[in-house]
Amino acid sequence: MILLKSDLSVKVFSSGGVYISNPPARYGYDIFWMTKAQSNTIGRAPIRAGIDDDYSAVIGKVFQFGYNSQAVSAATNPLDQVNENAGQMGLWLEFCKAIVPTLAGNRKILLVPCAQGGTSFNGGHWNAGNSLDNSSKARLAAAMALPGGTNRLCGVLTLLGESDADAGATASGLFEGRYQAAYNDYLANVPGISSATPWIMGTIKPDKANATTINAALANLDAANAGMHLVTCTDLAWLDSDHYDAASLATIGQRFAQKYLEVAP
Repeated sequence: MILLKSDLSVKVFSSGGVYISNPPARYGYDIFWMTKAQSNTIGRAPIRAGIDDDYSAVIGKVFQFGYNSQAVSAATNPLDQVNENAGQMGLWLEFCKAIVPTLAGNRKILLVPCAQGGTSFNGGHWNAGNSLDNSSKARLAAAMALPGGTNRLCGVLTLLGESDADAGATASGLFEGRYQAAYNDYLANVPGISSATPWIMGTIKPDKANATTINAALANLDAANAGMHLVTCTDLAWLDSDHYDAASLATIGQRFAQKYLEVAP
């Protein structure tokens, strides 16, 4: 068997020169989907020169399927999310630096970033059938269908809940049920995801109004769903009233990676 490969594609031929349409599983993308997610998943902290723009540990191994470009490119800060801002960094780099050494064979990481700042269940963004949720599903489907090997959805990375908390006590009280219903929709209708797929999520700022309700809901979701795993972020530092600073986002990326490596099937 002869392998002809590039960074983004693999063609497999038998020793007789016959094309084999099903490439080996050691090639392809391990996909991490950023969905049901708002601005802290994007990151609003300024890039720290020499730290958040140092891609030496991930170059050639970590790519993104851009939300707006709908194309594969190298993953750099900021990722192509719904409404990223130039010059800002996110949690993804530290997450990927921890995952890259565990990649099997010639596999690569593909991030599918679909986060949008200010979004929520209450605002009609992430419930089943909402337009943003539908577009996020479409981006994942396109990423899963990319050629070059066997692609698999390895996990979901998300920080969500601030805007539901800001919407008031009633919206916060409905958050858990809405999240569970939206998660159930994914399990039923999104190819590639299952109840065993690691869904890594983080707590919200503890001193926000209704944060206790939201964080309790996230803990309940963790307890009720085998695939959901909550990472505590309440001890970290803030850039402003809603957003983590750069060091804290890096720490969240590390904690998300640690949790993923603990629970990945």
